[in-house]
Amino acid sequence: MIPWRRSIPLRPPSSEEASAAARRAVAELIAALRGAPGIDDVLDRRVRLTVDSGGAASLPSGIVTGRVPVRNALRDLLARFAEPQSSAAEVNGAPGVVIRSRGRVVAVLGARPRRGRIGELWAVVNPDKLGHWDSR
Repeated sequence: MIPWRRSIPLRPPSSEEASAAARRAVAELIAALRGAPGIDDVLDRRVRLTVDSGGAASLPSGIVTGRVPVRNALRDLLARFAEPQSSAAEVNGAPGVVIRSRGRVVAVLGARPRRGRIGELWAVVNPDKLGHWDSR
């Protein structure tokens, strides 16, 4: 094999770089949830949203896949609440989003970026699992 033709393994991102990328992607998601244009630019085309309603919320549990279906599911989620406000929060040790309505936490989104966009989302809307978030 010719030495200059050997492939050089790519260096995986450091945890600090990965964390910074995740914070950027979540910040862009929050801006899009607040009404800034370009939510499609924030979501990876193969994004996957897992919703945990526990049967207790008005949103069904399940998995939604793809940019357009996830965008529509997020818009539907926000439309269910009066004056939803999105803010950044640490969710399970990673950057995420807390959505409040009238001062009460109504949803928590965990996010995992993929290539600079949101690749995976987990939405907890089960009121039984959100109680401790109101005390934060």
